[in-house]
Amino acid sequence: MMYGPTHRELQERFDTTQLADTMEAVIVSPTINDDQRLFIEARDYFYLSTVDAEGWPTVSYKGGPKGMLHVEDDTTIVFPSYDGNGMYLSLGNLAADDKVGLLLMDFETPQRLRIQARASLDDSPERLAMFPGAQTVVVLAIEKVFPNCARYIHPHTRVETSAYVPAEDGSQPMPSWKRIDVMQPVPRLTFGTSTLVEGIDGVFLGPSDLAADMGFLGRPDAPEVREAVLEITRRIVASGKAAGVLTLDPAEQRACRDLGANFIATEVDAMLFARTMRAAAAGAKAHLG
Repeated sequence: MMYGPTHRELQERFDTTQLADTMEAVIVSPTINDDQRLFIEARDYFYLSTVDAEGWPTVSYKGGPKGMLHVEDDTTIVFPSYDGNGMYLSLGNLAADDKVGLLLMDFETPQRLRIQARASLDDSPERLAMFPGAQTVVVLAIEKVFPNCARYIHPHTRVETSAYVPAEDGSQPMPSWKRIDVMQPVPRLTFGTSTLVEGIDGVFLGPSDLAADMGFLGRPDAPEVREAVLEITRRIVASGKAAGVLTLDPAEQRACRDLGANFIATEVDAMLFARTMRAAAAGAKAHLG
């Protein structure tokens, strides 16, 4: 049954009880029919709703190649989860609460389809092989499928496929925002293979940030942090990428320079500003007596 007391109250208020009952009986189904299968598998994007542990809903746009939604049978759909922003909001939510909703749109026809299902994750090689570039695969056990009236859908024309959709071999370009050093965990970049990833042209190290990441918050001069800075710089240079360091320590600056660092920041703008202001204030006091 789709309707609870609050739904019934509104249906009675606006005199749509009979219409609502008819709609549920006619369009809502626990299985996917042949026409719906064709529509589902022709989508190259959809909207996924999940709920977090505190009960807050969220809706996420999911895009990919046509066929990213694969209907295995009349009660099962699978789709890939590709590289994203690293927050894993949707996957984390559905791993805790498996109830999800999907909204499938066609803005050109126009038409839309709603799906309610229970979701689970499948990392098996067989599933992953279905979707090159996928990190994991979401399996949906269908509860309800039903179309919606399309009269308020504003027609749009599709222009092109996103350049970031994984290719047939699973490869995809790295977005520019992920190349920013603050977005890249330095130990992972250095001691793994990420510095060799195409699109990352250089890595800029901040010993203070690295110290916090290593458990030495506020202690960039800790011996372990200094050693890590030099080792990271050495490996970045060896990989053929540009290495940069922000450090206020002259000895560390010289050591990084000697290892081949391409650029070294020796001051922080806030500190420069404060130092300049103090000097200006002292000069003014001396001048004014």
